[in-house]
Amino acid sequence: MKKLLIVALFLLAACGTKPAQIELAGCSTFYSLLDVATGLNNGGKLTTKEVAIVDEAVAAGDPICKGMSTDLNADVQTVALDAAIAALTGVKDAHPGE
Repeated sequence: MKKLLIVALFLLAACGTKPAQIELAGCSTFYSLLDVATGLNNGGKLTTKEVAIVDEAVAAGDPICKGMSTDLNADVQTVALDAAIAALTGVKDAHPGE
């Protein structure tokens, strides 16, 4: 997934405009899912692979939501944040009812 995200980011970087502020709802979703993943991890329920997925999602999504990715155009930021949300959703869905 990381390689796919990197390729998508480079492709979109070549054709974008100046970054626009990412929708607050996307960052709210990202941080809500991160809270769930953190709780699962603190409870010892995540596998090593799931922890790595969460770490990659944080590396992609956190800088965007904190406004630290201003060098990336809006399309790249959207793709990266969507990928991070999808990854965290997958981790959450792997642990139903927890």
